[in-house]
Amino acid sequence: MTWCIILLAGKNTRFSKIHGKKINELINKKPMFMHVLDTCKKCNFLDKIIIVINKKHKNAFTTSKLYDVVIGSEKNRQESIDICLNKIKKNIKKDDVVVTLDGDRPFVSASLIKKVVNVAKKYNAASAIIPVHDSIIKIKNTCNYIDRKYLFAVQTPQAFKFKMWKKTKSNQGTDFFSSIGFNLKKENFVIGELENFKITTKTDLKFAKKLII
Repeated sequence: MTWCIILLAGKNTRFSKIHGKKINELINKKPMFMHVLDTCKKCNFLDKIIIVINKKHKNAFTTSKLYDVVIGSEKNRQESIDICLNKIKKNIKKDDVVVTLDGDRPFVSASLIKKVVNVAKKYNAASAIIPVHDSIIKIKNTCNYIDRKYLFAVQTPQAFKFKMWKKTKSNQGTDFFSSIGFNLKKENFVIGELENFKITTKTDLKFAKKLII
């Protein structure tokens, strides 16, 4: 069985300080997370969809036949995942796959979700990543260029077998993969999609609205 968790519980600090709440922003007349949900509903390999929300928005969501709603943590992604999995752990088997998605990546594709899920089934865990194309410089006491050949930006979807979560202590990182990163190999990663960008700023939002036209 494959469980899908759409994460919406964050504070959106970088966005909301200037622009207001991301959850209220529309792309093509729909909240951005609805684009993620609509893609998930097309994925017949996803058996259960759960939306994890901020408690401030609980009145805006009701559980439906298509998805369940869980109130998560504002602190970080992993705490929200922990809360969600603790609620469903009686119904989930150790080899079931859990795939997590950011609610603010409205252009995630069904094909990318499927690729990540399939890799997780084979290698226990999987994440989408994309190569870093810009030059990267580290500035501390001195300035050093970093070889971007070995650098990748991490995206969602991320997926893992439930038994992997049971072995992981959530306080080791802000998400599941930062907690188990030292155990991962290249087989655990799937090349993601440039269109699958996260909406963090108003500029991202403007770009997203142009893409949908």
